Amino acid sequence: QELLAEVSQMLAQYTDIVSRINRTNTATLFSDGKTVTDALAERDTLSLERGLLESLLAAATNQAYRYQRAEIKYVSTVSVATIQKRMDDLARRYRELDSAIQSLNWQIDLI
Repeated sequence: QELLAEVSQMLAQYTDIVSRINRTNTATLFSDGKTVTDALAERDTLSLERGLLESLLAAATNQAYRYQRAEIKYVSTVSVATIQKRMDDLARRYRELDSAIQSLNWQIDLI
């Protein structure tokens, strides 16, 4: 019973702090007028897009080993160099945005 009471108390505290973080992120603006919530969504999208491109790149560079002449030969139909350049750009933008978010986090207090 004591543990269940403690769990309930900790969950209430968790709910409170997540709510405070969300309110703070919604109310806090970057210099360009974008909220921290907007920046977090953008950062997540950059990460998702990079992951998708990484999967595409892995499939495009898959080296199929042929043992006989009659086996199917795989030919990449996408530009690996272009995809890699895009991934590098996404990674750079992610790092820059993440640094800006972390920097702003040190400057604000929870609401």
